[in-house]
Amino acid sequence: MVGVARQRHEFRASWWIRGGVLAALTLWVGVGAWALLRGDLPLDALLGILFFVLFFVGFALYYWRMAYIVDDRGVTVRGHLFPWETIESVKRSTLPLVGWEVTTARGVFVLDVFVSGRARLLDVIVARAGLWPSTQP
Repeated sequence: MVGVARQRHEFRASWWIRGGVLAALTLWVGVGAWALLRGDLPLDALLGILFFVLFFVGFALYYWRMAYIVDDRGVTVRGHLFPWETIESVKRSTLPLVGWEVTTARGVFVLDVFVSGRARLLDVIVARAGLWPSTQP
């Protein structure tokens, strides 16, 4: 398991969440194109469609860019490197759909619930950071 962290490896958002968000964005872009071609919809309907297009553009950008990169130096999340020796604790989040919170000397990052291979990534972080539970009696 720890061998994964010895080489560069990326953990990304699951294909089903990225695909679902992309499908929703495509649907709303299609509805927007239809509304513009129709031409007789009220302005508030067009603004509602624009809202959903922008909403799903935001989600698509978030989930398509999401990556947790592990290597021998540490975990890189959104361009910030968290070295293994700075990781202090890993605990389940109390917020729904958040996943796991990883506390480091540099701050906290979250292992998103939609990450493919999240259990494996969590095991690598715990092992490389030396956070295994003590076996002392």
